[in-house]
Amino acid sequence: MSDSEQTKVVLAIHFNSRGFGFVLCDRPLSVLDWGAAEARGPEKVEKINGRVRDLFERYAPDFVVLQDTSYTGTPRPRWIRQLNKRASAMAEEQGFETLFFSQEAIRRCFKYLDPITKQGIAVEIGKRIPELQRLVPRPRKNWESEQSRMGIFDAAGLAFAFYTTDGDIL
Repeated sequence: MSDSEQTKVVLAIHFNSRGFGFVLCDRPLSVLDWGAAEARGPEKVEKINGRVRDLFERYAPDFVVLQDTSYTGTPRPRWIRQLNKRASAMAEEQGFETLFFSQEAIRRCFKYLDPITKQGIAVEIGKRIPELQRLVPRPRKNWESEQSRMGIFDAAGLAFAFYTTDGDIL
């Protein structure tokens, strides 16, 4: 990846059961903005699509990075696959290049962790990106649901995959 590509704005979005997490980057290990959006109720999908549209309008990224939810990618519920597909279509309509990475591609970025867990990845991202350090969710108990902040780290994992070659952060 050339220097000019590394300075382009990347918006990584990861959809989850509550809504989505996102990170905005302009180079490896540098975040410009981040957040988690939640939506509930019968209009949940429309609310999420509206918030994604708002992000596209606000940031006009050069690249949109989404999870590969295809049959060969990461298995996800149908409604999340549809959110991903709609986000991709919105990005294409606005002329943003869209890239997709599977959960396995993200795990390869952190292949040195043993074991490779979502919590471990979140901690590692927090170590590498100081702005996110304070947001690393505490380890959850088996009976607890995942904290909404984890979506930010799922999105950051997608950004890591974008900037990674052979498991080494550029």
